[in-house]
Amino acid sequence: MRFMKLGLSVGIAATALIAGLQAPASAEEYLWTTGGYGLWQADPENGRPGDSIKACDTSSDGWAISVVMTWGTTGYRQVDTRGHESGYCSGWASGDLPEGTYVDISVEEIKSDGQGGLLHRNWQLFRDRVA
Repeated sequence: MRFMKLGLSVGIAATALIAGLQAPASAEEYLWTTGGYGLWQADPENGRPGDSIKACDTSSDGWAISVVMTWGTTGYRQVDTRGHESGYCSGWASGDLPEGTYVDISVEEIKSDGQGGLLHRNWQLFRDRVA
């Protein structure tokens, strides 16, 4: 009986120690593509708005980063780094979404085709649910 109590006490202490050492989960998700990344911020945290997206360009290759978030039949947010040099991040595009809403977020490189259109490459799609 004494060994069982000791084992239980050690198990509880170890669980408490591990739980205490774990950092809180971040709501910020990096969505990588060639030349940069998008950010999806599900919940407000450290001054960053929740239900928001941001685009960041990390490569001086002449291509910008575009991030588009859609939900439902008409929900739409878009940010990009067009017109800025490498190292630039757009501002946040945000607004509260109902809990349980599914969002699709695309990240890609874009570039002017010189005729009023856009060239696209390295498109990535991510799906998440607002919690």
